[in-house]
Amino acid sequence: MVEIDYKEKILELESRIDAIEKKFESEPTSVKTKKISVREFLDSVNSKTQTDIVVFIGYYIENYENMSSFSIKELLDCFRNAKEKKPANVNSRINDNIKKGFVMASDDKEGSLKRFELTNKGVKYVEANLREES
Repeated sequence: MVEIDYKEKILELESRIDAIEKKFESEPTSVKTKKISVREFLDSVNSKTQTDIVVFIGYYIENYENMSSFSIKELLDCFRNAKEKKPANVNSRINDNIKKGFVMASDDKEGSLKRFELTNKGVKYVEANLREES
């Protein structure tokens, strides 16, 4: 008959449990959240003008669509998806944001489409205009 050393077995199991607990303590848990729509995002910012909305949509594309840059076509698609009136001249709104230092031309290439990205100043501007959650 095989004799079991219960003390040794308990110590072995406690050691394994400690290792598992440490693994879970050191790994951050990811919480799955529903992706918000561009409309929901625009509702969460203090948007005043179409020039503001262009930079806010650029932020949305970079942060919620996980893209490093955006094209005018992508901006216009987001205007449509948000049911926002499109600017009469979106190029002019982009240029206004470039002059403010909120947007810059991107080195990213996608065919012949010119791409843009937010500057650090643009990111800070958008984040300063996010409404506090109630």
